[in-house]
Amino acid sequence: PVRATAKKMDRVIHFFSGWPFGRVRPSEPFESADYSAINNKSTKERSGVYRKVRAVRGFLRWTVFFLLGLIAAGFYWGIFKAIKTINAHKFDMLRENIDNGDYGAAFGYYFATMLVLTLIAMLIVLLVPQAGGGGVPEVICALNGARERGLFTWKALLGKSLGLVCSVAAGLALGPEGPFIHLGAILGPVTSQFFVKLVGYFFPQLKDPSDNLLSDAEERNFVVVGAAVGIAVAFRAPIGGVLFILEEAVSFFDARLIFRAYFACAIGYYALQIMYQGHELVTSSFTEYDVTLVCDDGYAAEDLVLFAVLGVLGGLLGSLFNKCVYFFAVRRTKYIYHLGYRRMLDATLVCLLTALCVVFFPLAFPCDSPNSIISHIDNWDQVLARYNTTQYATDAQVCLSDTVWTYFRQRNNNFSDVNALYEGEGLSHVHCPSTYYNGLASLLQVSGSEAVTLLFMTGSFNMLGIGTLLFYMFIYFTLAVITATLSVPAGMVVPSLIIGGSLGRVVAMIANLSIKRWIGDGLVDPGTWAMVGAAAFWCGSARITVTIAVIIMEITGDFRYIPAIAVAVMFAKLVGQALANSVYHMMIHLKNIPFLEDIPAKALDDKFVYDIMVEARPSESLVGSSISGSSSDRTGSDRTGICCIDEAVTVREISGLLEEGIRPRNRTNFHNGFPVLGDRRGKTRMVGFISRQQLTEALRRARVDHPGNDEAPVDLHACMNETPVTVLPTFTAAQAFKMFRTLGLRHLPVVNEDYELAGLLTRACFMDAHIALRSQLRATSQGYVQIDAEDADTSVEDDDDDAQLIDPDEDDKHPGAI
Repeated sequence: PVRATAKKMDRVIHFFSGWPFGRVRPSEPFESADYSAINNKSTKERSGVYRKVRAVRGFLRWTVFFLLGLIAAGFYWGIFKAIKTINAHKFDMLRENIDNGDYGAAFGYYFATMLVLTLIAMLIVLLVPQAGGGGVPEVICALNGARERGLFTWKALLGKSLGLVCSVAAGLALGPEGPFIHLGAILGPVTSQFFVKLVGYFFPQLKDPSDNLLSDAEERNFVVVGAAVGIAVAFRAPIGGVLFILEEAVSFFDARLIFRAYFACAIGYYALQIMYQGHELVTSSFTEYDVTLVCDDGYAAEDLVLFAVLGVLGGLLGSLFNKCVYFFAVRRTKYIYHLGYRRMLDATLVCLLTALCVVFFPLAFPCDSPNSIISHIDNWDQVLARYNTTQYATDAQVCLSDTVWTYFRQRNNNFSDVNALYEGEGLSHVHCPSTYYNGLASLLQVSGSEAVTLLFMTGSFNMLGIGTLLFYMFIYFTLAVITATLSVPAGMVVPSLIIGGSLGRVVAMIANLSIKRWIGDGLVDPGTWAMVGAAAFWCGSARITVTIAVIIMEITGDFRYIPAIAVAVMFAKLVGQALANSVYHMMIHLKNIPFLEDIPAKALDDKFVYDIMVEARPSESLVGSSISGSSSDRTGSDRTGICCIDEAVTVREISGLLEEGIRPRNRTNFHNGFPVLGDRRGKTRMVGFISRQQLTEALRRARVDHPGNDEAPVDLHACMNETPVTVLPTFTAAQAFKMFRTLGLRHLPVVNEDYELAGLLTRACFMDAHIALRSQLRATSQGYVQIDAEDADTSVEDDDDDAQLIDPDEDDKHPGAI
């Protein structure tokens, strides 16, 4: 019996130590991209051919942009159709059980549905780590030049789509817009790869890996346009999509992409409208949240001060939100992400807390009468007598929505329908008698987009009380913080709109009760101020200014509040920037992604290139025999140095070099770029630079030209870059940073006056940790620092040549949900 019990325990332990409960496979490492132009003898040979295929390449490019808009619109329509269907069934069952008084069944069904959908989304992320989180930080880093392997693949596209449906439909405090930006960025290169390869069968010239639509530079362009289309269809904001990639997502920009991105955004925007409305397009429904002012007296002088106050509050709350999200992200990274069962327990606790809040918290709040909507009007009977026709009020104090006016006119004539009022205003009367409604239930027991619509509702002054809004803002703020870095596809745009919208309504209602009453001025509409508050909080968290202002205008359809939003966003940006980083950049730094900021680090101000470069030593690894003798024992396997290649190299030598790095996780040769050296006028000079991909192509051509001959020479000049960008060791480090970032380089060789290789600059050379460590060792004369020419690892090399590698990915950090 003891042995049988032990075997059973072993089976249980083995079961829970495997997938998906055991140790989680770490996410793929980040790899630098190379967007520099290649110049070699093949480029000259292709100059004539290029004119013949240039028209075909241009036609393909615009065709891909057109298809990208259509496909993105189709993805959005399908994903949100699925989400809407699941939400409708889930909330109908919830309200039915609550109306029957069976709160236990209501909670059990809601919690079970939420948990099942969340766990499905989590399992998808375990299978496809690139599907986790919102994906916006990863897209920003990819456009900056640091790409995660597998980020823009069919696998990531399917995983993100299915996971997004499950996580949003589960009812968690998150939104779909951030992940859809990532989906659009995936659709760009995926669509281009499929279409170009298909057409490549008819035009073989398009398959040239050194000059085609599948190069790193072209892939970046498709990612940029795809991200813009993702914004355009997710928010129905084509102009906002173009501004987003200009303001936040692009580190080095081609001006031609502005029109290309706008073209694709317009195609996606109108394609989505046709999918929703058919061939008869109604312009009033082109926006996501329709905000219509029945009457508007403009702004008062004190309103500008209130808008600034609202911006300051948005900046403060946004910074607090970022710090709280970062706190949970660090703890989850340290204690939860590396084990599957801990992720599942974490998701279960979040679902349990969310379900408790949604089902039971509305019970603690009293029910409201429809009269509370007009409680701000002292002489309502006189107002109703004056406007008891089809005429609507033009006084801002009694400016109400069509639905409210219709209800109270009908009630005055004794045939009112309170259900029509509730349906028109989006109110819920669960937990309440039939003629009353519950404000908190109207906000909690609906989807996130429906809650935003209710908050942005104009002409409904005191429909939601101050106490209800403050409590709801606190609940949703807490739930959004603990949900943000959950291991599911999720974004933080909808929570930002909800928290900021609640804040805006509260400030407007307080202003109506105090300042406006005191000075006798017309009242402000809390619905329009919710729009301003949403922009302020979103900017306070994400630190995007112009894009947010334009997106808010496009999703609401009201451009009269542009000055108000501009003031609020400006102050939110100033306050938030002084207190914390943006939520996107916090996640970038948390995952140790080698991201190059807009301006050089202060540590580079007094540095030169020779202070930070990877130094080339006389004993540097060299593949080839014409310069430093036999290379049979030198295949470039030194991780921390520079691996150079002789221009007169053989098939056997290149094969040995490349085979060491076939599997990225098991390779001993971590180099992805190789300076090519040659004898010029009696000196060993650098004659070019070749990447691993180009080296593989050169080897393939050599094997085709000389089959079975391992000693055949490899013509590197046909594939390598013969005129790479170089700098002198005495060049300032800050200027080298600007050159590296602006040109989109992966390697920046350092040469002396005789064009002899002196060192190499990579993305990791500009990281603060490397600069500080190098300065410290130089100051203490302990040696010099060398780093891997590809990874963001920092190495310290002592006199005994024993390198201590500091790997930022050693904790298996998992992407957050931003």
